[in-house]
Amino acid sequence: MADQNIIRPGVRTSITADPNTLKEDIDEKVRKLSPEATPMLNLLEHIAKGKKPHSHKVTVLEYDEFDHFDFAGGNAFGLAGEERFARLTMTGQGRLGNRPIYHPQDKLHVVATGQTLEVTHTADAAVRYGAQEYAVSAALTGNTTTRTSGRDIVVRNIEAYPVQPFTSSDVIFLGRTIYESQNIEAQPHHRDLIYDCNFVEHKERVVVFSEDAKNLIETTGKVDFNFQQQETITEFKRDVEYSAFFSERSQNFDVAGRPTRHMRGLIPSIRTNVTSYSPDSVTDFERMFSSWLLEQGFRYNPNGTRKVAWAGAKFLHEFSLAFRDARNITMDKGNYMPGLNVTTYNILGMELAISRNEVF
Repeated sequence: MADQNIIRPGVRTSITADPNTLKEDIDEKVRKLSPEATPMLNLLEHIAKGKKPHSHKVTVLEYDEFDHFDFAGGNAFGLAGEERFARLTMTGQGRLGNRPIYHPQDKLHVVATGQTLEVTHTADAAVRYGAQEYAVSAALTGNTTTRTSGRDIVVRNIEAYPVQPFTSSDVIFLGRTIYESQNIEAQPHHRDLIYDCNFVEHKERVVVFSEDAKNLIETTGKVDFNFQQQETITEFKRDVEYSAFFSERSQNFDVAGRPTRHMRGLIPSIRTNVTSYSPDSVTDFERMFSSWLLEQGFRYNPNGTRKVAWAGAKFLHEFSLAFRDARNITMDKGNYMPGLNVTTYNILGMELAISRNEVF
């Protein structure tokens, strides 16, 4: 088992040792004990392989979709004559930069009460009737009669009933509803495309051809150098794999004209899709896993319903036990194979490919 991670040039045995008496302590077939399981190279089985980059960075196009969900709190409700109105403070929850952008005639569904409300006043505009802006009391707007302040908006129940009071609630944006033959007055939303990049990282490993390797070749025919080379390649692949999971993007210009580039890994890039659990506290693993897929895992996914997951051995053990009642016999190239095939898993309208990796 390779456990000495230092370079030892020259002779590694005593100078009085007879190379002709050198014996291997353990057979080559069993002397290598590795804790690693499936490498991340199985990515290519599930994800398309693109062209190699022509520069030191990989350009990434990012786009934040408009989120129809928001949160309202800190509100005030209209008094006599203004019972259909209320002032809401929008948090912009789920919006890029927490920016609550609303305009008159936008409609909002309040989850807590089930009512649908229309925006009438914002900090920038008020709903118009002809050439006139609709005015309400300054006590309701918290500012002037036609403008609010900050994140506040004034809304009106679209039905002829008072707004039901609530302390806070999730709010669903329903878009803007106009009246017949209305002139175009809506303000457009600009969709921001963000061009980001990921640096191509340069890795290095070296192999030392020692005097022992030379002696073994001459006396026993054993090519120890081949073993050293293979181990170095394996460790090098693992360097790349671990960096692909955990590294963060950075660039160092300490050496003029020869910067050190660090690429960004999967974990820093997709934090919303990474989670951990305690197998000692989870009693219904299948429900926990399904809830995670629906509420957290793969929340942002450009690949449609096909998804890929990497998991540790403990996770896959619990995963298999969760479906012990659904075991079956599968056909693999004409041979019956008992057990449950967990290569792919279909749930909630998604196809999930699961691969083992001891990084987790």
